[in-house]
Amino acid sequence: MTRAPGPLRGRLARFAFFLALALVLQWRTHAYEREFGSNPDEPAHYVTGLLVHDYLAAGLPKGPMAFARQFYVHYPKVGLGHWPPAFYLMQGIWMLCFGTSAGSVLALLAFLAAALALLLCEAVRAETSPGAGWIAGAVFLTLPEVVLFSSEVMAELPVALFVFLAVLEFARYLDSPGWKPAALFGVWAGLALLGKGTGIELALVPVFAILFGRRWDVLRRGSFWLPALVVVAVAGPWYFGIPGAHHEKVEAYGGVNFVTPRLISTFTNWYAFLGVMPAVLALVGMLAPQARRAGSAIWVTGFALMASAYTCRLFVDVWEPRHLVSTLPVLMLFASAGGFRLMKLPRIGSTARVGLGVAALSAAVAMNLRGLPVKPSWGYRSVAQELTSNPAYSQSVLLVCDNSTGEGAFIAEVAMQDGHPGHYVLRASKFLAATDWSGTQYRPLYDSPGALLEAMESAGVGIVVLGPESGGSHCQMLREALNRSEGRWETLPGQGRIAIYGRTGMENRPAGRIEITDPLTGVGQIGNQTITQ
Repeated sequence: MTRAPGPLRGRLARFAFFLALALVLQWRTHAYEREFGSNPDEPAHYVTGLLVHDYLAAGLPKGPMAFARQFYVHYPKVGLGHWPPAFYLMQGIWMLCFGTSAGSVLALLAFLAAALALLLCEAVRAETSPGAGWIAGAVFLTLPEVVLFSSEVMAELPVALFVFLAVLEFARYLDSPGWKPAALFGVWAGLALLGKGTGIELALVPVFAILFGRRWDVLRRGSFWLPALVVVAVAGPWYFGIPGAHHEKVEAYGGVNFVTPRLISTFTNWYAFLGVMPAVLALVGMLAPQARRAGSAIWVTGFALMASAYTCRLFVDVWEPRHLVSTLPVLMLFASAGGFRLMKLPRIGSTARVGLGVAALSAAVAMNLRGLPVKPSWGYRSVAQELTSNPAYSQSVLLVCDNSTGEGAFIAEVAMQDGHPGHYVLRASKFLAATDWSGTQYRPLYDSPGALLEAMESAGVGIVVLGPESGGSHCQMLREALNRSEGRWETLPGQGRIAIYGRTGMENRPAGRIEITDPLTGVGQIGNQTITQ
């Protein structure tokens, strides 16, 4: 007789299945052949992870801020400070082990997605049945919003992982109060905050869990108050001790106020993320107490997370719909309870239950696959490959003009393929114009094509890349200047709607004096010249 796999072997088998499914779904979205340009934040997340990798690979040299400044002036798309460091540390350590390629980072995201699916699967198995666990994990991975953030270098998946781990740990605490689950809840909550400021939603989970579960007894336990101290120890040094890091100050993006439309829109967002069948089953799982295992605290904690996320969205203007991804594992947990309840109806036999389970899985996955996102193609990958591999451009200063996402996608591709330190890349939106972080308060810095060309000459710009979405008066003036440059600039082979210009006689000319408005951290160095704010 074949021996049944032990608990660890079984978990490894389930994880391998979920990882394979996540990788296939990434392939279906064309993630491996497209740039990091699906979201304006995506290239910044990759470039910042690459910065952390380079710093770790260099052996943690003294002066980390000086290291970051020097990296920034080469690849000006760094988000450290705007976002906390947990995701970048994960990327940096992963890159040390598996390389800095796009495929390596996407594999990390697939790993995180599979880990979430496995945690969900194990929770569902404990509350319902082994088969329901497989179905929950598979359907979760195929949810279009999960596929989207499995294929983009964004912080949503790592934050969702930390949030779900925290929810599971607080449920263990309510089931069996003690110091260990309390401390672990604090660790995961602190890491969620270090992934993104939206991790603050976990602060209300204990409050709602006590209210919903009527667990007033835990308030008298010293261990109940431990997580607050752990969170301060884990996340406090970053949020209160890093100078200049603005940690997504919400007042700059609308502030703290009551957002009336979200009384309804949060529910419509959840419905849109889940799809018809999982949403209906989740509603059954929530509204029918008999669908849930009596006495299990995971349901109370799950309700607490939903209430906490809902409350945060009502009062924090910057809380975008995508931030609700952290609640999807809990919603799928309720959907599994609802589905399991329907399967246990008296008139349904065991054979019919298996058939219904397979049919439900097939229908849900098929509906999800119809709505799979596809990553956009900018054309910058081949452009970056040509510019970084051509010896004639090995020292050329590269100027890219596009919208924020396009400029970031180009910078990420150059940074990925460069030797470090490599090319100096300038963003036209920073070099030829002045804006704040979010792209507002825009103003061009030069009032004539001649003045613009002189600035480019002074900086030693040798290559100009004009992207398909290049707009703004500074891009229009740049086009005019290049077209009226009287032979100083020549057209090079482009890629699709991307136009490339080369300065005649500028091959391998060192960088000159470059002034960039609104750099990451103030003063840095380009060549022997000073970069000023």
